[in-house]
Amino acid sequence: MDWASSKTLFSYMTDDGYVKEEPAKGIRGAPATHLSFADLGVEGCLLLGMTDNTILLLGLRRCGQKDRDSWIFGLSENHRIRGDSANSVEGRLGDQEWWGHDKVREWKGSNGAVANRIPVCSFWYQRFDESKPGYMPNDSQGCPWEWAVCGKRVIMRGHMQPVDGIAPIPDERIFMSVSKDCTARFFDINDQIMIGSVYTYKQSRSAAFWYEDNGESINGVATINNKSCSLFAIGHEDGSFSVWNTEKTSFDAANQDDENVSGDTISDPFFDPEDAFGNINLCCFNPLPRQAYTMDSSLSSSQVMSLKYSPNGKYLAVALADNCIDLYRHKIERLEETSSRDREREYAKQKSLGMSEEEILLQSTMPYKRVGCCNDHSGSVTHVDFDAESGYLRSCSISNELLYCVIPSGKQSVKTEELSKKKWATHNCILGWTVKSIWRRGSTGSDVNSLDRSHSKVPPWAPCHGGNVPSPYPYVSGEIPNDSAEPEDVFKTHNFPGEGQSSSWGHHVCATGDDEGKVKLFRWPAFGFKQAYRSYYGHGSFVSQVRFSYDDDYLMSAGGNDMSIFQWRHVIPNKIYVQNLPDKKVGGKYVISSWELKEILTAYFTAFLKINRDTTDAEREKDEEFRAFREEVQSMLPNRLTERQRRRILHVANLHREAWKKTYAQSRLPNREIVAVEVFNTGAAHEGRLFPSADLGSKISSRWATIVFKSKEEVDDVIDVHGSDNVLNNLDLLKENKLMLLPLYRPTEDYTSNVMLSEYHSSEFQEVTRMPLVHSSKSRDKQEIWTPMTDEHYSEETCKGRRPHFLLITPYDPNESMLPAVTHEAMQAVADKNSNKLDFGAQVEDEWEYVKHLSKHQEIEWKKIQDWLMSDNDYGCGDSAHFNNYSMWCEAEERKRKAEGMTSNKK
Repeated sequence: MDWASSKTLFSYMTDDGYVKEEPAKGIRGAPATHLSFADLGVEGCLLLGMTDNTILLLGLRRCGQKDRDSWIFGLSENHRIRGDSANSVEGRLGDQEWWGHDKVREWKGSNGAVANRIPVCSFWYQRFDESKPGYMPNDSQGCPWEWAVCGKRVIMRGHMQPVDGIAPIPDERIFMSVSKDCTARFFDINDQIMIGSVYTYKQSRSAAFWYEDNGESINGVATINNKSCSLFAIGHEDGSFSVWNTEKTSFDAANQDDENVSGDTISDPFFDPEDAFGNINLCCFNPLPRQAYTMDSSLSSSQVMSLKYSPNGKYLAVALADNCIDLYRHKIERLEETSSRDREREYAKQKSLGMSEEEILLQSTMPYKRVGCCNDHSGSVTHVDFDAESGYLRSCSISNELLYCVIPSGKQSVKTEELSKKKWATHNCILGWTVKSIWRRGSTGSDVNSLDRSHSKVPPWAPCHGGNVPSPYPYVSGEIPNDSAEPEDVFKTHNFPGEGQSSSWGHHVCATGDDEGKVKLFRWPAFGFKQAYRSYYGHGSFVSQVRFSYDDDYLMSAGGNDMSIFQWRHVIPNKIYVQNLPDKKVGGKYVISSWELKEILTAYFTAFLKINRDTTDAEREKDEEFRAFREEVQSMLPNRLTERQRRRILHVANLHREAWKKTYAQSRLPNREIVAVEVFNTGAAHEGRLFPSADLGSKISSRWATIVFKSKEEVDDVIDVHGSDNVLNNLDLLKENKLMLLPLYRPTEDYTSNVMLSEYHSSEFQEVTRMPLVHSSKSRDKQEIWTPMTDEHYSEETCKGRRPHFLLITPYDPNESMLPAVTHEAMQAVADKNSNKLDFGAQVEDEWEYVKHLSKHQEIEWKKIQDWLMSDNDYGCGDSAHFNNYSMWCEAEERKRKAEGMTSNKK
């Protein structure tokens, strides 16, 4: 427990906790208003650590005069706020955009508040004993205490018993954890908070989300009773498993605090952050289909060790501790839609298998039907994997067996050599040649508890040379570690048919969790002698499970008995993020499939965006066109820029000009090498926002991609020249066509002898020509025509008056906070501006004066950054019309300050 009264803290903390009104328990509730503690009038914060692994921050306020005008009877429309939170602006509550919202209107006058006021006061009371604290008569209103809670924020929530299972959602940055405390909890990876939970009635050990891979994309949305939802299965300690569905989809849950794509306001301004999925309903229980052998009355020997849905979404594999794998057909059949005879038969079956009357009555659908069983293992089955075609299943057990079986019968297949070369949808089995080297010498086969492989490739590590820390690639110039060799083509990973070239640069990685509490990262396949790895500490117990997120940017690990869940950032070098990809659908399918889009992106970034950066300044100075261009750009640059920033913008603008002209020498440059391209159909960080601004572009689509290059130099080429931050910081130069943004171009395989190149204009794009991707007799001495992606490739929601669909390219994850990068750039600019304050060889006293002078200016800059974080003005973090941009915000605020000064002078 701790107490704080910092006003700065009150400005940053928001009322994000929902307290349910429960008169029977004497609880006065209040919604999550998402206003800052300062706007709610908090006078002190109490930090509480709970025995259920929860940390709460409560904002307290004196009740004062308990008349009808007191805050304990709610906040009226005339209550004034500073607008520190993201959903508010400075002024009256009645002037807020959400004040007249239907969801807010439902709260007015409820929970002890006066009519037309929103309740914010929470406390406990009792109506039984007048002599004890908290007594409040039945006919009284108000609060019986001198202080009451008006701000609620959950800092952390966790499980209360060992955590054994983790299941990431296959198409969103959300994962679920299950524990022996009979709960399943959902966590948002971006916000790092719990967004949902459900009581599972039984101790839980494993979990899996339903999904369907149609070869083009992964669909994680199920349909029950003509409603879209997320569906998942949970394995229990008694050998049974349960199937659940959510009221809202994972997409709705991940975007509950974001603006609607087609609207301007949040669907529920007072949303409960811990109720993102809405109601989570039990579909059915499937008991163990045979009598469980128990060592004693409390522990079953038939725990569900692992669950896995097949890629086609038709089957569920249940790996059990009784040496069997049960295979079930996935079919959701509501009880109302089945005959009474079938219901009675299933009721009798479940009663005979030991289910209670209460468990049977909780179900809303018929249980899954078992269609097969694999009982060839001699020990508890711990891990299972489906192949990509949902035809085979591989499994391993505590007896160190790796077996294969046929789907759906479960009959064992002995075609081990053939099946070991198949493409598998997941890689969770801890046995096999591809993971041979995750086991240390002398291991008994029980050290490693879990394994997961990344979905896409990463740039290659150095060859294995022993030790715990492998050298990164590329090496520092002129340095190669001992016993290592420079990677060559022999390290290219072979691809499966349909994945582009037969082999490509780079490889996958796999993560393991072991009994020593370590999370290790290996190169995959891990079969080399003295396999190198990276080891990470943190857990206080054995690591029971590790799983990558669907985009490989994060790794989640469950700590078993330490009851903790760790979220690790998987740093992939040479990776960029691309948003605003074509998303038009016809008949429920994308006009440009994911595979086709991968090929277009590969061609675009390997060949179309090539630029010759070897031209020297001396060579450019000989060009009269360059000198005129330089003078024109310099006249447009704002005065706020440092000399270093001015030189950089001028350099980028000139590179844009040269890249658009695309000389013959530049076209002959070698293509870039790409390690991996992954396309995602949902989850774009800036979906629905106008890019680059409301008057220049169109709305960003839901589709996005990640691209990993072979080397850092190639990433620098793309980001330095075509990175979107260059333009977002200088929109005026884009309007004047001095800085450039480009849409996605695709090669047409049509050739021409004429060079098609018009002047760049940011409002319209035409066909251009480039050197052919593939040289043949047809393309000899000709150029290939490239066409831009236009409105006909994008959905109607993203189109706005036939404006270009620019690509938003960033070297960082757009879902992450910009604060570290903004702070670094701002402090660097302060240092550059003050660099002339200290002469070379100055005395110590002068150096100290310089340090104090610099510290003073940095403190002023940091206060400006804090104002930007809470600002609702143009480009501020609370502005929804523009991209959050510190430089542009500073410039807009400076113009506003000068305008106000001129107005005051005239007066």
